[in-house]
Amino acid sequence: MTNRKKAIELFETGVKVMYEGGLSTAIMFYEAAIGYDPNFYEALGNLGLCYMQMGELHKGISYLEKALKINPKAYNLIKALKKRKN
Repeated sequence: MTNRKKAIELFETGVKVMYEGGLSTAIMFYEAAIGYDPNFYEALGNLGLCYMQMGELHKGISYLEKALKINPKAYNLIKALKKRKN
């Protein structure tokens, strides 16, 4: 299995866990996905959203900004970031 495929697999599991309410567990999956693919902006963005939902706004914003550096056109991340900064 390639690093990208493993990263996607971990990301998809993180998404499922996140929507089931397991933010701390989702964070572990997103971090693992980023370990396989450091430029996986979707995982960075979701990691940021998890931290924000857990009340760690500074950390969450930091991950959203990292994701946007990789893909400046990620509308959902721009929207989340603007919402939290205002």
